This record gives sequence, C-alpha cells and structure tokens, in this order.
Amino acid sequence: MALARHSHFLAHSSNVNCLRFGRKSGQVAATGGDDNLVNLWRMREKETKNIMSLSGHQSAVESIVFDPAEHKVVAGSQAGSIKVFDLEAGKVNRTLKGHMASTTTVDYHLYGDYVASGSRDTIVKVWDLRTKSCMQTFKGHSSELTAVSFTPDGRWLTSGDQDGVIKIWDLTAGRLLHEFPDHGGAITSLEFNPEEFILVSSAADRTVRFWDVQEFALIGVTPVDNATSLGVDLEACVLLLPLIVEVLESKFELYLSVGVDSGHKLFDAFSPIVKDARDARQYRSRAINLAGEERYES
Repeated sequence: MALARHSHFLAHSSNVNCLRFGRKSGQVAATGGDDNLVNLWRMREKETKNIMSLSGHQSAVESIVFDPAEHKVVAGSQAGSIKVFDLEAGKVNRTLKGHMASTTTVDYHLYGDYVASGSRDTIVKVWDLRTKSCMQTFKGHSSELTAVSFTPDGRWLTSGDQDGVIKIWDLTAGRLLHEFPDHGGAITSLEFNPEEFILVSSAADRTVRFWDVQEFALIGVTPVDNATSLGVDLEACVLLLPLIVEVLESKFELYLSVGVDSGHKLFDAFSPIVKDARDARQYRSRAINLAGEERYES
C-alpha cells in the first residue's frame, strides 16, 4: 500500500529539527527549526494551519514537547537553554539554564510541572518549573543524550544516548536503578506502555526492543532489515521507519511525519500493515512523532 499525503506545508525558513503532537487533542503540533522559532500548527482534515509563531531562543530549536494539557510548550536549544512558552499569552514565561551544550531531548511529567532534559553534554536534568530551578542532575552517560521519557507513574525517568545505552533513574532516591546496554546504535525513541511497565526502545541498530522494567529484563526484539528505526508509539503500537512504516496493532488513523529541510511531509496510514513506503524514500528523515490516541478513537 502506498502512503497517501495528508498535507505538505512550509514549517520553517530553514531546517526542521523537531516535531511533537499534543497528545491530549491530537490536533495540534509544534515544530522547532534552525530559524530559532517554535511554530504551532492546527491539524485538521486536508488542512494544516499555522496558529502561532514563538520567538525567544537565540539559537536553533533542537527539542520540543507539550505539557499534558497543551497549555505550554517546552523547547530546548542548540545553546543549551530551555524555554517554556505559555500558549495562551504567546510568550516565554520560563527560561532554564544549566546545560553546557545543545539540549537534544525533553519530556514533560504527567502529574506535575516537571521537565526532564538531556544534552550533548551527556547530562540528564530534571527541572521544577514553579521555582525555575534544577531539582536533580544525573551523570553517567558517556555520549550525548538522544531520548528521555518519564515512566507513566512519574516515579522514574529513562534516558538513552548516542552509544545505545539506556539508563533508568529513580527520581525519589536520586540514583541510577538499572542500565540496558544492549542496543548497538543511538537510541532514537523511548516510550512506555501507558498501562503496563513495558518500555519500548528504538535505535539506529535497526531494532526495536521491549523491556520489562519491573524485572529489568529484555522480553522481545523486533529486527528490521532495511532501515534504521526512528521511533515508536505505544499508545498506537506503531514502529516508525524512514523507508518502511509498519503498523503492528492499531485501530487508529495515524499521522506520520517526515521532516525535510524547510518543510514537512505528512502522511496518513489506514492499513493494519503498510508494506510499501516508496513514496517516502525521497525525503531525508529529520523529525517524527505521532498524534495522541484521543484524536483517533473509533
């Protein structure tokens, strides 16, 4: 099945580095680019509309995430600073400084105003947005951070790096709980099953791995022969690839995005198994994310 293009729009005046959908509605997306801007988009049937352009960073925007209520956007920059944008006011209301290199990944806590960040300085930080302070600093990675993700209950934090190492941190005790060194390439995504303590990781070694984080055990590996995996989303159970998009188990319509230079290509996937992604081969993959499950309930 060939992928059908949902929409094609110019997202930034230069390279697009990151894209995230708001999980609550599934109808808004945020992008960050080399033009130092954060752009907000309304995603509807056959239409993509720019609803806001947020300035404040003085360097390229490298990472981005919505808060659970979609009232804020957190964006990390190439300079290392993190800015929190109030979407109602349309301006910066917090600036967090502490990383010594680019902030490459950010995640928002489900139950409080806490943000996790990872950087090319190999350090993971947890921030309290109410006090604008760094609560915790975790050291132990030997290469730049490529992914961070809070557990569904908010007690732990996972982080992945360029060397393929995954670490799990106990936020209450402030210490390392466990390390998974099994991936042979950079971690590209860390996602939790929202109902079970199952972590799914994708990496540049062309595999997706499934971990039981109660037993700290590897419980499954999905090999991919032809492409490097870009990401996974456990709410829709999908595996994202630059050349192959395989929907493992999904009853939802999906938004799939592939960033290319100064624009994004958006595709819909309706089939349970999508075996032909030749239409996407011409695009260099730079940013990818899925909309939340609420948008696509049957």
